[in-house]
Amino acid sequence: MRNTTIIFILMTYFNAYSQNWIQSQKIVSSDRESDDGFGNSIAISNNFLIVAAENEDFYLSPSDDAGAVYLFAYDSVADSWKEVQKVVPTLRKTRSYFGNSVAISGKTTLIGSDEYSLDSIG
Repeated sequence: MRNTTIIFILMTYFNAYSQNWIQSQKIVSSDRESDDGFGNSIAISNNFLIVAAENEDFYLSPSDDAGAVYLFAYDSVADSWKEVQKVVPTLRKTRSYFGNSVAISGKTTLIGSDEYSLDSIG
């Protein structure tokens, strides 16, 4: 698949003589497509990883750049990150770039949308 971004999880490995970083997992979205921008913004807190794809498209148009955010949780038994939810705005809009910025702290997640038009409420 061309132009698809992948997140690589690295872990540090210590021994008596050296410290090395090794790849422990490759993360992709469950519905990945070319040019979605997966990984354009990421945040991590405790056992949760937020990965944005601000150019992700929804089914009405193949190039609408509505955006999406993927939530991954760390599974300590399997020792891996697993996708648990895809988050999109209630009203998806063309070129709103949902997920152009993300932040997470504990159970609170903030998601930015660069070009989302305001409605009558503001």
